[in-house]
Parts: sequence; structure tokens; C-alpha cells
Amino acid sequence: MLERIKHFEDKIHYELDSWDHDEALKSDEKVTVTDTRSAAAYVKGYIPGALTLPHRDMNNKTNAELNRDTVYITNCDE
Repeated sequence: MLERIKHFEDKIHYELDSWDHDEALKSDEKVTVTDTRSAAAYVKGYIPGALTLPHRDMNNKTNAELNRDTVYITNCDE
């Protein structure tokens, strides 16, 4: 049972709901919304201001270019 609790406690640090998203955007933290869906999905609709970064294009080089002082909120389709 303690293993399951630890699993979800760790997971909650990385998952946000719409309330957390809104609060993060209002805070003083550096926050960037990224959309990791395909380019075709992105053009059908996206969160205004979101950075398009399709997950299939992500690699060590693109990840190294991300600002480590920024909180990235990721929108994906799964």
C-alpha cells in the first residue's frame, strides 16, 4: 500500500489540472505552455501562446535548448 501512495505522491508533482495551469500562469514563475501533439493536430486548435514542440521531433538537442529555469506545462493528446 505504501508503494502505491508513494507512486501517486511522486506523480502529482508532474501532473497539473486546469486549476493548477491557471494558477501557474498567474504566478511569478517562468511558465511556458508547450503543445507536443503533431503539427496537424496543433493547427486544428491549440492553447493561445503555446509553443509547438511535437513529441516526435524531441531529442537530446531540442531538450538541451529548453530553459531549465522555466516550468513547462505540456499539452498532449494522450
